Amino acid sequence: MNISLNGKSVDTTAGTLAELVEAYHLSPETIVIEQNGNLAKKTAWATTPLNAGDQIEVVAFVGGG
Repeated sequence: MNISLNGKSVDTTAGTLAELVEAYHLSPETIVIEQNGNLAKKTAWATTPLNAGDQIEVVAFVGGG
């Protein structure tokens, strides 16, 4: 299916947000996900379905000083 991931059109076989995180080798501890303008609760990623046309924004937190 085709989704928008951080503004880019991508094809994915991931069925849930958790599968998307795994497919892109993202660190769940350091990211938040917005799905169609709504912040997705990390505790629900495994059961939150992806749908064709979804707009997903992944924001990673980085430390620095």
